[in-house]
Amino acid sequence: MIISIAVVVLSILICQILSRHGVSLSRKAIAVVFALEAVGVIYTAYTSYAYCAGFDGTLRREDVGGRDYEEILSVQRADDTNEPREIEVEVKARVPTADEAFDYIDIAIAEIESGMLGENMTTSEVTKDLLIKKAYAGGMVEAEWFFDGHGLIDQNGRIRWERFEEPTTVEAICELSCGDYSSNYELTLTVIEPDADTEEGFFYRLNRSLNEADDVSRSDEVMRLPDEVDDESLVWSRNKDNTGIMITFFGAAAGGALVVAEREEEKRKHRQNAKELSIDYPEIVSRLSLYVGAGFGVKAGFERIGEQYLLWRSAHADERRPGYEAVVAMNRKMSDGMGEAEAYRLLGEDTGHKSYRKLSLLLRQNLRKGSRDMIEQLEKEERIAYEEKRTAARIAGEEASTKLLLPMMMLLSVLLAVLIVPAWVGMGIA
Repeated sequence: MIISIAVVVLSILICQILSRHGVSLSRKAIAVVFALEAVGVIYTAYTSYAYCAGFDGTLRREDVGGRDYEEILSVQRADDTNEPREIEVEVKARVPTADEAFDYIDIAIAEIESGMLGENMTTSEVTKDLLIKKAYAGGMVEAEWFFDGHGLIDQNGRIRWERFEEPTTVEAICELSCGDYSSNYELTLTVIEPDADTEEGFFYRLNRSLNEADDVSRSDEVMRLPDEVDDESLVWSRNKDNTGIMITFFGAAAGGALVVAEREEEKRKHRQNAKELSIDYPEIVSRLSLYVGAGFGVKAGFERIGEQYLLWRSAHADERRPGYEAVVAMNRKMSDGMGEAEAYRLLGEDTGHKSYRKLSLLLRQNLRKGSRDMIEQLEKEERIAYEEKRTAARIAGEEASTKLLLPMMMLLSVLLAVLIVPAWVGMGIA
């Protein structure tokens, strides 16, 4: 009980520590954790009373046919002041009385007599496999079968027709046991040649013909298969090797998997690119607003932004910023003679990002109407961009806290094990 309460307190402390470090936790997750822990505390209190305080020194057995189980108890001498020692007590299921055992055996014999022959009509004309079970009477009676007759019938009741030569009498003995009591059930079976019209009869005669064909041609280089069995013509063919077909299907499946994987990779790269574009956008707008406010034109402002980025990229050869790369590409187009309006339009289309399309539209409108309110519009766009960046950061933080839930649960499980296992070993309480 004390340990369960300690775990709850520890969970509360963990939540407080995470909260102090700025990790926001889902209320639903917290509610689930503490609901489970509350159930654990209640169950621990119940078992502590029911299994410890109310223990009268008796252990209930499972009923006949039930399972054995083990229970760990604590024991000490009455005058011993040392800590109790744990001992593992095996409690076996109740065994049946003699009357119960033989009642179950009678049920088993009735099941054998009604079902063992299977599709055979009588014990004197056995042509099909027998229905043999290892247990009867709902599993209460175990059965072990023995057949003589030179192995003509195996222990699973199957007739081995390759050993059949003539009608054969087979003695069957079934040793039935229930608990400490047992009894034998015996019967006599006669295995006869199956009818030619049945599947067993056809394959019996076919195997006999194959053996004869093999005996006749043992000294020849080839074995000629029989053309007919009992006046029935046979058509032989080799089984096809389906390995090639399986490889073909495997190749198609592998190709499909690769296509799906490539598409997923493309989607991942697109999402990553869009995320990086969103990160770069507020900085680009802020710098453009700064240059325009200092008296630069929009085109000149973009050129300065591009030049600064190229200097940064030369010092960070392995890094690329997709937003700034788009600005550099736009500057090159204008240097090659493209008009500003067309270059701004392509900036929005090439990035495929809503924020850049919005900036593209704003810049083209100012080219047509004049740049009188350009600074104010850029400052407003800068505020909106940074607000969207903060919103995206908050959402990412919430997603990160959700992903932390599983590690937290695993950590809690480890702490539970660290606390409970030594307590069980040392004190033997739940």
